[in-house]
Amino acid sequence: MRLLQVCTERRFEELFDNRSFNHAEKTEGFEKEFELATDLVGIILEKYVGAESFKLHQSYNNTSRFIDIAFLTEGYLNASLILDLQKSLSGMAEEWMVCLWESCFIFVTPKDIFGFDPSKADPLFEKLKECTDDDHG
Repeated sequence: MRLLQVCTERRFEELFDNRSFNHAEKTEGFEKEFELATDLVGIILEKYVGAESFKLHQSYNNTSRFIDIAFLTEGYLNASLILDLQKSLSGMAEEWMVCLWESCFIFVTPKDIFGFDPSKADPLFEKLKECTDDDHG
């Protein structure tokens, strides 16, 4: 099975513009849940790209379980990183979506990985499109 589902422009806009996923029913306790999720994501990203290569782009301001992370390099376009992230998200009590982006956009949930390349020509994204989950499992 292909690792990455390529988004249409419309689907990308729905995911990125809304920055909304699996809202918590209440705000009580959400800050702690958010910190746990971002700490977990940070550990994985540091392992692959180093702490200086990414920045949490927006902190929680509502109860959406959507983490938006901007990168300074394309090091996030790495199948092993993405699969490790997905595996870690699968172990969380609630479902989260993480958006990794610089020149391309990768949306990771416990069940799906979506990608969008605005240029339609990024060589690392093209390589990632060819990966299967078996290649890196």
